[in-house]
Amino acid sequence: RSELWDIPAQDQFRYKDTAVRVGLKHISDHRIEFGAGLQYELRDPVTNIGKLLVHAQYRPLNGRFKSQTRVDGFGSRASVLGNLNSVGATFEVANRLVLSENHSTSVDVSLRGGTMRGAHVPVEDYFILGVDNETDYPLRGHPAAVGGIYGKSPMGTDFIRANNDIERRVATTPYLKSPILGVLFVDVAKVFDRNRIYPQVGWFLDVGVGAKIEFKDSELVALYGRSVTDGKGALSLSMQRRFW
Repeated sequence: RSELWDIPAQDQFRYKDTAVRVGLKHISDHRIEFGAGLQYELRDPVTNIGKLLVHAQYRPLNGRFKSQTRVDGFGSRASVLGNLNSVGATFEVANRLVLSENHSTSVDVSLRGGTMRGAHVPVEDYFILGVDNETDYPLRGHPAAVGGIYGKSPMGTDFIRANNDIERRVATTPYLKSPILGVLFVDVAKVFDRNRIYPQVGWFLDVGVGAKIEFKDSELVALYGRSVTDGKGALSLSMQRRFW
């Protein structure tokens, strides 16, 4: 990664990060999944860091009503690897209800929250809410990088976010026979900064529309979202791994 950053009370700078990750994943059946790994990052201008990563996912229901619960954790100790002490985790509950018998219309509701602790957690490690090719926490009316510069989107050491979608199949591609879906979405989120680098603000409310083409394991997604809260907008096009 090589990114421009602009943080309150600091000059603009370029952040560089080269990471190596190794991990193992165990899928005991189609419902339960566990994983663990180790990641080491060479970073400039902030300190290098080694992270222990853990992951667990449970899918109790997979019929007309689908449900997933996912937990991801990370931690680092300067005495083991790197130069930073920190720990954090995210927790997500996602549900899908198929409304029509031919599976053409569905409603998705996903709730996710996260927190991190550490004496000197760099802003570059904060949770970033927005849309681009890097962020894992979509808030679809906000770009993760504003004008190509990070540090201006909703960010914090803690967050809570809800993604709500209505999807309907509207067509099928002529050759691949892949379904084309129209999407309406509403996102709600709030971020907190324990270090008080960013001002504490209220709730964000984003609304928008989009379309996606579904393939076997991935999907091409085009979205336009706008923030009701601050008037910002985001247009995105990405290839993603299918969640459902």
